[in-house]
Amino acid sequence: MDRENANRHAKVSEIDIGDTVLMQNLTPGNKLSTTYGPAEYTVLSKEGSRMTVQNESTGKIFQRNSAHLKKISLPVQGEQGEGSVVSSPPQIQPVPEGQQSTDASVSPMEMNNDQSDGTANSDTRPKRAVRRPLRFDDYVEDYNG
Repeated sequence: MDRENANRHAKVSEIDIGDTVLMQNLTPGNKLSTTYGPAEYTVLSKEGSRMTVQNESTGKIFQRNSAHLKKISLPVQGEQGEGSVVSSPPQIQPVPEGQQSTDASVSPMEMNNDQSDGTANSDTRPKRAVRRPLRFDDYVEDYNG
């Protein structure tokens, strides 16, 4: 049994009783529709891979396989925004003239020198030799005429 699970890359479901999940839309309208429906469900019971879920808004109860459910994490109260992580861009502080920068950041001049290996500059790329087609070898060009 363990060998079969290893060959199939099977894993234990991380969904527990009381978790909020989304249910897979088993009859999609077209290829542009979303895989999971927008309604949130709460897991009521769990028997192996079979789970009983209840719609939070309508109160309807469904039984689905755990493969058709997707666990969602709700934002914790007190976090900023709606649970999204917002990071501020790094601050660049000017270095006064005559002083060396003590951090390990790379200056713009050093970045330009690093790209001087020819890959970024299109003028140094090799060009293929352009030859006249062989079908014109028997044709004589005489413009003196």
